Amino acid sequence: MSEKNILDQPATTRSEEVQAIIDRMPTQWSKWIALLVGCLMGLVVLMGFLIKYPDTVDGEVSVTASAAPVRLVAN
Repeated sequence: MSEKNILDQPATTRSEEVQAIIDRMPTQWSKWIALLVGCLMGLVVLMGFLIKYPDTVDGEVSVTASAAPVRLVAN
C-alpha cells in the first residue's frame, strides 16, 4: 500500500475554491501589512542586540524553609 503525497497530486484535483485562493495575488494593502510586520519584527530583534542586560544581579536572598529545595551557592 503506497501512500499518496498531497503535493504530488496535480492542481486540477483541488476544489475550485482552494484553487482560487492559491491563484489570487496579494492586494496592495496586504503587502503593506506584511512589510510593517516584518519591519517590526526586525526592530525587535535589533533592539535585542542593542539593549544590554546584566549578566548577574546582586541582591539578598532569604530562605524560609528548613531544607532548601535546591542547592544554594554563595560567592
